Amino acid sequence: MKSILSGILVVGFLVICGVTIGDVLSSSVICDGSYWIHSSIRDSNETYALNLMTTNKAATDRTVHITNGIDSSISTNSTGVLGIDEYFNHLQDLKKIESPVCVFDIQAIPNSKQDEVYVSGLLDSATYASSRSTETSDKTSAKTFINGSGLILMDKQSSNKSVILNDMASIHGNMSILDYIEFGDE
Repeated sequence: MKSILSGILVVGFLVICGVTIGDVLSSSVICDGSYWIHSSIRDSNETYALNLMTTNKAATDRTVHITNGIDSSISTNSTGVLGIDEYFNHLQDLKKIESPVCVFDIQAIPNSKQDEVYVSGLLDSATYASSRSTETSDKTSAKTFINGSGLILMDKQSSNKSVILNDMASIHGNMSILDYIEFGDE
């Protein structure tokens, strides 16, 4: 129980300090019980949100870099239930805008490109590893590895003024998934 409270306090401290005075959130937690974490970051061009819940013995490593964009990676392994809900959105403006625009108000930008990656599910005795990145302002990449049994919903979407790409998957049962996407002009 002390390790869980210590982990929550460290994560809370990192979130408070990381968002206000730094640009890296990082935590490693090993527990023999339950663990829950929530992170969300939003700037004028990107949104990232993570909800992760584990039970039984679990190990989680997470890093989020906040620079000119958001780069995130997470790796978790649980011998019990693993719940994951991860969302990443990248809005690319194809022409300069004078004032900041919220990513949820994309209709206000006629020449824009939006990429979204969403993974949600409930697994048992599983490993989950992912990275999300806006390597440049023109490119969004996402890598996801899942090994375990349960239910996973994956949704990827990219849209600009002339093309809309949608990819959805629902997987249940025993699974081993390696999913990689790259949205961009190159």
